[in-house]
Amino acid sequence: MDEKQRKAAQKRKKKVIILSIFVAVLLFCVGIFFSLNPKLYSAVVKAKFYGLDNYVKFIDCGMADCMLIKSGENAALIDTGDIKDNAQAVLTSIKKSDIESFDYIFISHPHTDHLGGVSKILENYKVKSAVIPPIEEFTNAGTELASITYKALCDNCECISIAAGQSYKVGEFKVDIIYYSTEFEDINDHSAVFRVGAFGKTLLTMGDSGFETEDELLYGKYNIKADFYKLSHHGSDTSNDYGFIQEVSPSVIICSAQGSQYLNGELSQMAKSFNGTTVLSTFNNGDITICFNKDDYSIKTDK
Repeated sequence: MDEKQRKAAQKRKKKVIILSIFVAVLLFCVGIFFSLNPKLYSAVVKAKFYGLDNYVKFIDCGMADCMLIKSGENAALIDTGDIKDNAQAVLTSIKKSDIESFDYIFISHPHTDHLGGVSKILENYKVKSAVIPPIEEFTNAGTELASITYKALCDNCECISIAAGQSYKVGEFKVDIIYYSTEFEDINDHSAVFRVGAFGKTLLTMGDSGFETEDELLYGKYNIKADFYKLSHHGSDTSNDYGFIQEVSPSVIICSAQGSQYLNGELSQMAKSFNGTTVLSTFNNGDITICFNKDDYSIKTDK
């Protein structure tokens, strides 16, 4: 190696050393920054698919309902799944979303497959407020679990009686209760109707509401248009009239239920009936996450 080559090699080596030192200092500074800002670190590392961290997640919890709303450090639940084996599935799914506490728990109506997970949630998370039916509804539900759940909620957080016209903020999301009535004989039709919106996109979810509630919404000229619609009563034939869904005019339909030949067939038929509409179900797709952003939306499924 002549003198010119030797000097060039030394120069390259010097550049590598300087670059290595620069990278090491940069990584050290980043480490210090994140150690002083652990919440930011958690958000960066765990954001994954969620982009701006504004999403709703339909948790796969069997023949039950649980919808998570997440916006930055703000979070809420609409229903909490059942008390049976899927209560752990709800907790596992929530843990993946890096949630420390809940601003709200909303209970659509006091049936066990909608409020059964409350005790586990309260054991593991701080809940600021519970927006729930009045005590008479829990009593009318006729189960010991309903009464225990009502007491547990009111002992652990602020309890607000649900009513039509209420609006709540969960970060970027607005949760509107557009209809609530206890006039019907079937307690399923006592389910609150929620419209959840962010960035100009909306989602309609109605608990176990049946045809009577659907008729009230249609003939009362309520604004039920929505980009996303969760089928009522787990896709049951007590709900989800063709004309009603046509009026909602969703781009995406979601069903929260356990697997069954009947439901699979019904959803397949629904996909054909509403041409161009995406139909998803927790029993086929696992957890279903819809990420809201200013430009469009994204969907992630676990299966």
